[in-house]
Amino acid sequence: MKSVPLDASCWFIYPELAHEGLGIVLLEALACQTPIVSVDCPGGVRDIMKGELEAYLCEMTPEALAARVDGILEADGYAIDERWLERFSPAHITSAFLQEMPVS
Repeated sequence: MKSVPLDASCWFIYPELAHEGLGIVLLEALACQTPIVSVDCPGGVRDIMKGELEAYLCEMTPEALAARVDGILEADGYAIDERWLERFSPAHITSAFLQEMPVS
């Protein structure tokens, strides 16, 4: 099987059917301007796919995933909004971490 760089991909379909800690591959795909589709598996996928991105989640069945992909293909895909990644920027993560630190 030939490996294709993520930034050359047209789509990133994430069919995880067990448990996903964060789903960093979803963030990486978005950062490369690659549309994503994911099943709604337990774990961190919903931490990433909030707001407008929820439209690209589906139930954890092959039929639901195929239907979601078909619907998005019929709509000719979607544009990536850079604001979807802001919650995961180093500045935002650092700020949130520092707010949680106890002050001595």
